[in-house]
Amino acid sequence: MAYIAKTPLHMALWDAGGEVEVEAVITYTVTKFRPATMIDPEEPAMAEVSNFQLRKPKTGEWLTCPAWISDAFEADDKFMNWLVSDANDADEYAKECAAEARAEARLEAARYDD
Repeated sequence: MAYIAKTPLHMALWDAGGEVEVEAVITYTVTKFRPATMIDPEEPAMAEVSNFQLRKPKTGEWLTCPAWISDAFEADDKFMNWLVSDANDADEYAKECAAEARAEARLEAARYDD
């Protein structure tokens, strides 16, 4: 399953200049945690970025993202762990929404049964 994370980035364009805010839009997948077995070792959950884009938040204009920016983020363990956490949050939210929808459907069905 592909996930999309969005986060603001503040970038200094030069040493004495001000910061510019852009939005990073990251498309990624997550390999879920697998516990150790008799044969295979434990495999932690891991994120894999498939697309890293930058966008101007006010205009929505897409910007060319230099490879060194996406490479720097993908090499950062904290960032990659954040993506795994974001995917877990999205999965939990989807489960909660599905449970609420089932409960509402049961209530609706019960109204028509009476």
